[in-house]
Amino acid sequence: MKSSIVLALLFVTGVNAAAADADGPKYAPGIIGRLTRAGQPMASANVCLRSAGTEIRQCAYADFDGRFYLPTLGAVQPQRADGVDTDTHAIKYPVQWLELGIRGDAVTRLYPVELVDGRKSMIRLDCDMVRHPGQAGDEPRYCEIAPERAQAEAQARR
Repeated sequence: MKSSIVLALLFVTGVNAAAADADGPKYAPGIIGRLTRAGQPMASANVCLRSAGTEIRQCAYADFDGRFYLPTLGAVQPQRADGVDTDTHAIKYPVQWLELGIRGDAVTRLYPVELVDGRKSMIRLDCDMVRHPGQAGDEPRYCEIAPERAQAEAQARR
């Protein structure tokens, strides 16, 4: 009887461990982008990819054409305090944001960045500061995913 209970417990533990491993790590993608204001490049703007609720970030300055490149933050760790949603048992990760910081101004959230499964994933964004950021309560979206041709170029650079 005791051996049956032990075997059942080992089986359940093994299934849970396999399910956790099947999810695998999540990554913040690298970002290739262009930052403008009404179509004019925002040279020397400081653009950062931030892991919300932490000081973890990757930053770059836009060049004279407003272009910037942010390498991936690498593997993102689940939130520590309550890393699993008690209702769905899904692993919870911190939200990733693309932010703009200009001297003397507050940080502006530009775009929420989705975590990906691929370690070398890249996204290409076109960001314009006069683009409507969304309705009240929506996440800011000053950026749009670049057209397919640009996406193909970004993937070819991997």
